[in-house]
Amino acid sequence: MLRGFQLEQREITLGTEMINVAIVMVNYNTGELVAENFHKNFSSVQREGFNLHLFLVDNLSTDNSFTVLTNAIREQGLENCVTLIQAECNGGFAYGNNLGLAEALSGNFSPDYFYLLNPDAYLLPGAIEALVDFSKKSSDECILGSILHDEQLTPRTSAFSFPTLVTEFRRGMPLQILERIFPRPNFDLASGPLKVDWVSGACFFFSRKVFERLGWMDQSYFLYFEEVDYMRQARQVGVPVYSVPTSGVVHVAGASTKVVGSSRKGGAMPDYWYESWHRYFNKNHSRMYACFTGLAWLSGRALNKLLAVIRPARKVNDGHSMARFFRKGILGVRN
Repeated sequence: MLRGFQLEQREITLGTEMINVAIVMVNYNTGELVAENFHKNFSSVQREGFNLHLFLVDNLSTDNSFTVLTNAIREQGLENCVTLIQAECNGGFAYGNNLGLAEALSGNFSPDYFYLLNPDAYLLPGAIEALVDFSKKSSDECILGSILHDEQLTPRTSAFSFPTLVTEFRRGMPLQILERIFPRPNFDLASGPLKVDWVSGACFFFSRKVFERLGWMDQSYFLYFEEVDYMRQARQVGVPVYSVPTSGVVHVAGASTKVVGSSRKGGAMPDYWYESWHRYFNKNHSRMYACFTGLAWLSGRALNKLLAVIRPARKVNDGHSMARFFRKGILGVRN
């Protein structure tokens, strides 16, 4: 539970009334990009009866983001539909989203649904309506993810299985034979929405009813794995997760962090990635399982390095360090 915030329970009644959707966005040093996408997000709704309000948290950016966003909101006449919140510190992604959720709950907007959206993403037309329609058909007892697209509108993978010892070994040693021995789940969305383990934290949607069951995101994660953790908690209380192909989002991945998935091009992975890995596996599994899973990744990476001596093309340049993974990911050293 987020300290200092209290969740007020209420019964949700949707009918002919306006449907209120609170978009929660956490910005860090991407103010210009967020401001450029204001009109795209607010013009994405194609049907009457929807009321969007953006709760935008600036996570103590080190650039001029707060000033840029303040000016853009005024110049674009968005004062009535954007609430800009200045965080007291950069507490991370979950911390920032919790601030936005708390602000949405504390005012007069009275949200029926929440949509957590990355600052480097914007909604495609009809994205919100598709999610609301599916959620209402599921009695609002679900978490939903949109399909991510690149800037050329090519769909990208945005639905996943929970990470395991096997997936971590395979990630450490990306070898075709391992893909055949341990095949990845085939998330074929051509036939419609699909039940999955978790969807990308770049954009996920849930009703107030679901939030009242799950509560706040775990702020002990600074960045990465917090959405996986949240959806694992959802599974434990019987709330399913679906990927909805009729809801689309354009995502410029890594605009703030330069990290895409579990890789970073042109630099070292930040310490918080390893710290989040450690927390996720130790929180959701036994300490022994977490340790063996970390060793599986290290073993895979070591074998891959040996193969790279023979075949240099196998060399992996994803920013990971085996020494830091052992120290921070497996041992959990924080300094």
